[in-house]
Amino acid sequence: MSKPRTDRETLAEFEAAMADDLLSSEMSEAYLDQVLAAAGADPAAVSKRGAALAADLLERRRLGWQDSAARRIAREADIVARRMKEFVDVPVKEVRRLLDAARTDPTAGGVVAAAFHKRKPEDASPEELRNLLAEIEALREIAALGDAEDDE
Repeated sequence: MSKPRTDRETLAEFEAAMADDLLSSEMSEAYLDQVLAAAGADPAAVSKRGAALAADLLERRRLGWQDSAARRIAREADIVARRMKEFVDVPVKEVRRLLDAARTDPTAGGVVAAAFHKRKPEDASPEELRNLLAEIEALREIAALGDAEDDE
């Protein structure tokens, strides 16, 4: 009595047997079952493992965007945190000057306008102004990264 083959051995033998043939949709399941059985494999078990593998791969593909989104969110949070630290000691007069310049920037002007939609910039605290400037600079950096990613 021969020892049962491992999955790797069965797969290797199956691949060798199929080397001359290419799998195609024209091959019947019955034929493939015969080939597998001749190679010493249990066609039902192979089919079950194949279906499980396909389901796993489809699920990974369906959820694959989440890993990339989590990496992007973490990267963007790091950018915002770093930018917040940059403006802590900047004099308020300079912050106001930079915000005034940002108002004319098409990529940032909307952020400034939205921030002061219902109040005047003069009513904002120095901390609010610094945070707004940091957010604008972070958005610019994130947008530049997005453009670079699109180029890849």
